[in-house]
Amino acid sequence: MHTEPIPSFDEFRAWVLAAYAPLMRSMGFVELPGRQGKGVTCFTVRLQNATTIIEVEGIHYGTAAWTKVFRASDKEETGAGLPIYRLLQLRQGLTAKQHRRRNRQGQLAEVEETAAAIIKHAGDVLLGDFSELERLAETERLLQRKRLEKALPREEKAAAVAASEAGHAFKRGDYAKVVELLEPHLAHLSPSQRRRYEVAKAGSQH
Repeated sequence: MHTEPIPSFDEFRAWVLAAYAPLMRSMGFVELPGRQGKGVTCFTVRLQNATTIIEVEGIHYGTAAWTKVFRASDKEETGAGLPIYRLLQLRQGLTAKQHRRRNRQGQLAEVEETAAAIIKHAGDVLLGDFSELERLAETERLLQRKRLEKALPREEKAAAVAASEAGHAFKRGDYAKVVELLEPHLAHLSPSQRRRYEVAKAGSQH
């Protein structure tokens, strides 16, 4: 049972900024305004330099934290971001179970530990080299695709695969490819996937 007091947003924000202060001093990171929109929690602190966005979100009613990493050039900062936790797990030589256990120490301790791990083990990412993260993301995408192919009916399966491919094309700004992938599956798209299709269709016509 969680017994530690739940941090206020001001405490959470101050802790995040303190944990990432070395990056703000030496790597050009600055605090960004909070993202707006449906489903976006206000318990979020975002930092960015010329290449990389770090987003730290308070979750589980103040008992845990989740850190996401995005390219600064991404056109859509949604979802889980790039697989930074998987990268840190591999570079720290931890099993998945060991990594999960280390991140169950309370919200502020999680923020501090993840920041320290990013600073120590993900310097390439902080400087804009996303090659290893992209390789891990591609591996995860292929595994997810195989799971979907086993679990879904044929039409929904095809739509899910197309939506996954379209997400990557959207991030590259290849709107024509997004439209090509999603248009045959409009009846099976989720609301967010349908919005992505509409944005891409409008963008491809300019």
